[in-house]
Amino acid sequence: ADPAVLAAADEVEEPDDSVTADVETAVEAEPDSETKKKEDLLERSRQALASGDTQSATEMYGDLVKRKESLDSVIEDLRIAVDRTPDNADLWQVLGDAYMRDDQTDEAIDAYRKGMEAA
Repeated sequence: ADPAVLAAADEVEEPDDSVTADVETAVEAEPDSETKKKEDLLERSRQALASGDTQSATEMYGDLVKRKESLDSVIEDLRIAVDRTPDNADLWQVLGDAYMRDDQTDEAIDAYRKGMEAA
């Protein structure tokens, strides 16, 4: 082998792992578009609920439930909502659906039952 080629090969720098790690960290820190959409939908659901627009809130929460997204947050929000307005059957329905998607069958049955009583 040519000594000049060997010398040049020895001078080739290995990739800087710290730069690669920095890029990966930056990519992980930046929420992807799906995460952003999910967070936006959860926030819009909360705003609708806070403003008293329970129809829009239940529709948006229902979309999150169907996609099995943010179930812990949805359940927490809806538990508070049904405590405040226990006569709203739609809220109980979506809460029951969220419990079902989260494999909490007993809680779902209880929520559905309370929703039927409220209707």
